[in-house]
Amino acid sequence: YDDGVVEDAMSATSCVDDLDCPGDGICEYGGGDPPLCFQPCAGDYDCPGGFACVAEAYEVGGYPVCVPY
Repeated sequence: YDDGVVEDAMSATSCVDDLDCPGDGICEYGGGDPPLCFQPCAGDYDCPGGFACVAEAYEVGGYPVCVPY
């Protein structure tokens, strides 16, 4: 963990809303069930290696988060 956020930018646990996520994580659907916690970002520099900052295109939100590429 880095300040409550898993280094691979996703939580291993499911969530119902943002309050379930560690740190400043955002609860989002990742294309499956259940939703997971994602690391929010302003740009690729906020994400760990192998991840890019993109706007979510999933069922909930539209927040930019780190996702693997």
